[in-house]
Amino acid sequence: MTRRLTVNLGLRYEPALPWRELKGRVQQFRIDGLIAGTRSTQFPNAPPGAYFPGDPGVPPNGVNASLNNFAPRIGFAYDVFGDGKTSLRSGAGIFYDTRINGIINNRFVDQAPFSPQLIFSTSAVKPGSISDPLCTQAATQAALGCTAQANIFPAPFPPPKDSTFAPGALYLSWDPNHKYQVPTVYNWNLALEHQLPWDLLMRAAYVGSRSNHLTETLNLNPAPPNATGAAGTGRLNVIAASQGFTVPPFSQVQQDMQDINSIYHSFQASIEKRASHGLTILGSYTYSRSIDDLPAGAGVTGFDTYSTRPWDDPLRHQFDYGPSDFDHTHRFVASYVWVLPTPARGNGFLRNVLGGWQLGGVVSAQTGRPFTVLQGDEVSGTGIGQDRATLIAGADPYAPGACAAAGINTGSNPKPCVDWLNKASFASKAQAIGTTGTFGNTGKNGFRLPGAYTWDMNTTKNFVFTERWRLEFRAEFFNVFNRANFMDDTASLSNFQKVKASAFGAIQQASDPRIGQLALKLYF
Repeated sequence: MTRRLTVNLGLRYEPALPWRELKGRVQQFRIDGLIAGTRSTQFPNAPPGAYFPGDPGVPPNGVNASLNNFAPRIGFAYDVFGDGKTSLRSGAGIFYDTRINGIINNRFVDQAPFSPQLIFSTSAVKPGSISDPLCTQAATQAALGCTAQANIFPAPFPPPKDSTFAPGALYLSWDPNHKYQVPTVYNWNLALEHQLPWDLLMRAAYVGSRSNHLTETLNLNPAPPNATGAAGTGRLNVIAASQGFTVPPFSQVQQDMQDINSIYHSFQASIEKRASHGLTILGSYTYSRSIDDLPAGAGVTGFDTYSTRPWDDPLRHQFDYGPSDFDHTHRFVASYVWVLPTPARGNGFLRNVLGGWQLGGVVSAQTGRPFTVLQGDEVSGTGIGQDRATLIAGADPYAPGACAAAGINTGSNPKPCVDWLNKASFASKAQAIGTTGTFGNTGKNGFRLPGAYTWDMNTTKNFVFTERWRLEFRAEFFNVFNRANFMDDTASLSNFQKVKASAFGAIQQASDPRIGQLALKLYF
């Protein structure tokens, strides 16, 4: 635009086309169809509500394409004072996920009638014995009170129109009310850079992003919450029973929804010393916060992990609103490399001994990652799964006592252990059932693990013999100060996610201690 201002503009167009399943193994579930008792024209034995390509209203690929995905870009760089030493830069853009994840298609083909399954559970079909699992024998029926089931094996492919659908099966569906809503990310940033003396570059930036239409999986067949904690009959099975089904036809009915949002804000600062006099330094600090309303532990396309609250609960998204699983409030990283000068004078032997040395290292520090505490039991009676933990009013969740409660680090069982969460501060299942916080009162990712700090160092010495032959000696030390970093990002959270766990709240895991290694490398 001018000598001091550069502007970049761009536009991408990215239509989102659904994957085509070559053998038509796609399914759609509609609650209104179940209520109306309308069956599939393609597979009439399927329970009402389950439909397939060829049925009215079912797209050939299970979901309609999204064609209005325009992705603009804008950015500028401005020389603030005109001397080439201070720049103001900014950019913004819209970005789309490029395709539907293959795992979704993999799950669709793994269900009736394309991949018939029998699921025996007390909440759906009461199983027979090991020797008579389908309960076809009168003796088994009399002894166990089970109901005879049709044998669906062997199952031909392609499945015939009169295929049998076993009771208590799993059904999957896209959102039948919308076309495919493409996960969309809005990114923006503003950065100020300034060149300082001594070959230093300073940068300060605000970086933000917002993501819409992230995928979650809904369980459409929860039971109504109750004050006893006992799982009742799923709502869809209640509707099916009113239509004459004597055995519940559904175990779970899962629906993919693109209704999750996230927001990220960060302040980022860095200082960089360009290589001069053999020294290079880079230091970066980030203060950030990432929040979303994805169910705890679900992942961006997580199956079989649902919100604790039923899918139609108006408080569900508010209940799942909290820090993202990967959120670290503070993070600092610095690295350096210093090539020591070689003496300009002296004989060749001394120059080889005193020269060719290099020092380097990486320092990192960050706050701990967040995690969600679950009860470890069903207390709401919905049958969805584990409810959130209930924190007793006025109790300190970080009080000591976890190691002693688990019998760890005591005279009879001495093991390294650090108290982190106090089990006595959380209600037991009996205390939680029927309380105001039926679904639990702890927030998603409302607790954090300890922070981490490491300093890695290395020393290198090069011995030059000829132009073709060189020997490199390296001494490397990881976590050189041997700091105990408890429960880093790779650690399992099993002892912290369930109040029911015997060792709940007790830290028994740390990342690597100080490790040193020596190496020789010959170049020729």
